[in-house]
Amino acid sequence: MPWQYKVSKFGADLRVQTGPGIGKFELLGVDNQPLGWIIGFPIDLRSRKLITGPYRLPLREPGCIEEFARRLTERLGGRFLWVANTANVQGIFPDMTASIPCVYDAVEKVAAGSPKSLLTESEFADRFDETTFRRMRIDAEGWLPGGGTVHDGVRRLLPNHWLDLTNWRHKRFRTAHHIFKPTSVENAANTVIQTVQAQIEALVSGPRKPALALTAGRDSRMVLAASHPFRRDVDYVTLASEKNDCDTLVPRRITAEQNLSHIELPFRRATPEARSAYIRAGGNCVAGANSWFHPSVAPLADTHVFVGGTGGELSRGFFWNNRNDGKNLTGSTLLRRMGLPRHDETIEVLDEWIANTGTSEPKDLLDMAYLEFREGCWASVQFPCDMTLVRVQPLLAAPAIFAMLGIDAAVKRSASLTDKIIASEWPSLASYGFNTLGTFRDTVHQMCRVAGNPEVILRRLRRLAS
Repeated sequence: MPWQYKVSKFGADLRVQTGPGIGKFELLGVDNQPLGWIIGFPIDLRSRKLITGPYRLPLREPGCIEEFARRLTERLGGRFLWVANTANVQGIFPDMTASIPCVYDAVEKVAAGSPKSLLTESEFADRFDETTFRRMRIDAEGWLPGGGTVHDGVRRLLPNHWLDLTNWRHKRFRTAHHIFKPTSVENAANTVIQTVQAQIEALVSGPRKPALALTAGRDSRMVLAASHPFRRDVDYVTLASEKNDCDTLVPRRITAEQNLSHIELPFRRATPEARSAYIRAGGNCVAGANSWFHPSVAPLADTHVFVGGTGGELSRGFFWNNRNDGKNLTGSTLLRRMGLPRHDETIEVLDEWIANTGTSEPKDLLDMAYLEFREGCWASVQFPCDMTLVRVQPLLAAPAIFAMLGIDAAVKRSASLTDKIIASEWPSLASYGFNTLGTFRDTVHQMCRVAGNPEVILRRLRRLAS
């Protein structure tokens, strides 16, 4: 299948297969020592270039595989995972959000990007757990956190964990100690800017033009501000609604007044057959709005790489709740904080996850949950669902993640990192509001959104109750 891969173990031999469209690049150490393969769409943050061939590091075979994996995954951007194959270790290490997803069957000793490519058609049907699918409301706005899937015997490799292909067990290799590195908002802004710019520069030199998503929100505005040096080399793209909401009108105003190349794409709704194919391609693990509207970006598929603002939520404590600081956080309360319905098996997994993070600080646990569950089990799962348009999320490269998580609580609550980045790179963007067309029009739009999708209000009520 396009954009898919499969890793199989035969005795001591490792077999790595890739489908059309996805990169597979040999990783080499000192003296061209083979260390396995990088799979996906990686970017070298130091050279600011796309990786298109063998990737050499000035490092020998790692004595500590986990330390080596941390160093490797922190110097790359884009989307990637490392399949390690050294004299001492065979394993799979994802990037910090598992943006090239990995699921595996420990009994059959095989791993792949999705249950759809891991299982045969008959296995996919016979092992489908419809009860969990319906309980977690996956066909609406739900998903399945914690490393499970809705196919019996198939597990998901979470971000910051690796899969040992010797015994087919997963293990955390990045704890809270490695993730939370306190920093000033000034240093964080500079790190985010440099990390985003490194990836845009690499894409500008690549075969397809970057198309930067632009909405009325803070996260795409962060990426927009950082893109200032390349504003004549990229296109800015908006999904335009006939209702003229703020995500249509604010980007239209910004691009007109800043004289930017702007592509407006109308919302296109998927046919029931196309939506079903989208959901199945991701292993029936996620659906939501993207399953309905993914055809909207199809016109960019042959000419552009889509650059989004996903991940900016990490800079403002997305799962925090001002009414409840999350003390004595349990799997049950964490599930409610994510807006998901009760599911006893998942609660047990989340309780075990909390004990294995390396921290008991509630806010850090909530931020780690966003990183590993919302990004790793919802956003990243959609990678193989729509195999037409390459998507890169530059805010989810490791240096930017560390920077956003490292600012203090007051800065996160004020959501002021975006303001710092705008002031540094593109001050005139400060004159455009975030997510607003005025109180009255905003209220009417929100009422229409809730009326059209009651699951939105149900999720918010669960979060408030936590």
